[in-house]
Amino acid sequence: MTKPSWQDFATHDESAHPDLWNGVVGYWAPCLGPTGTRLHDVSRGNNWGTLTNMDPATDWVIQGGASALNLTATDFIDCGNPTALNFVAPFAVAAWVKLGSAPTDTGIVSKTTQADGFSGWMLWQNGSVANAYWAGGTRATGTTSIVGDVLQLIGMSWTGQTAEVWVNGKLDGTGSTTITPSAAASPIRIGNYATNNNLDRTARGQYFDAIAWNRRLSPNEWSQLYQLGPGGMLQRRSRRRAYSFVPPAVNIPILTARNSIIGGGTI
Repeated sequence: MTKPSWQDFATHDESAHPDLWNGVVGYWAPCLGPTGTRLHDVSRGNNWGTLTNMDPATDWVIQGGASALNLTATDFIDCGNPTALNFVAPFAVAAWVKLGSAPTDTGIVSKTTQADGFSGWMLWQNGSVANAYWAGGTRATGTTSIVGDVLQLIGMSWTGQTAEVWVNGKLDGTGSTTITPSAAASPIRIGNYATNNNLDRTARGQYFDAIAWNRRLSPNEWSQLYQLGPGGMLQRRSRRRAYSFVPPAVNIPILTARNSIIGGGTI
């Protein structure tokens, strides 16, 4: 797995993995390092997040040599209500996280609320497994445990007819549906989902990456994303330097064996 840095940072135009950037409408990357009370959206969506119920002095942490945001209790990141994420067509959402034990029914990445009848979508933790959930109860349930303080890639997608849960680059659960997700009035939340009774819905743990696409990822792309690790999409592609020969402005004498400077003097 790769370790990103601001020096290597690149998005659509200069990424070493432009295929994965196709359709990205939101990319929040705590792995790039602390940014105070705001979390940058490094996509072109410019939907910056706000740390909510959090202390930037202590909730930015280092895990395994990379930065992360540590969410506990009622912590979450509020990323506003971008219309680009009101998905009514195939889409995908993924997050690199280390999740500990948490109450059942907690949000990992969401854009929905009980108040509007769950009209949006949610990648959530239900006990020890991941679920994809939207449109008043449609869901796909995974089978792989996502808790235990282990770094994992957890994702969901909708194909147009099928809900999918993905864990560590592999399909982990499906569910058929004829219900299309509708636009939700609620904001994007990382680490939580909005409720109408202020319940504790935070999926506790360390958050390294959260990404949203306006398309479904292929199985090969999920596998590639997992192999790259947190921040792997942000690697800058190698650049080739172009060299050109510029003739000298004056004649330079050719060195002979007697006046050569090789070795530091005459020979």
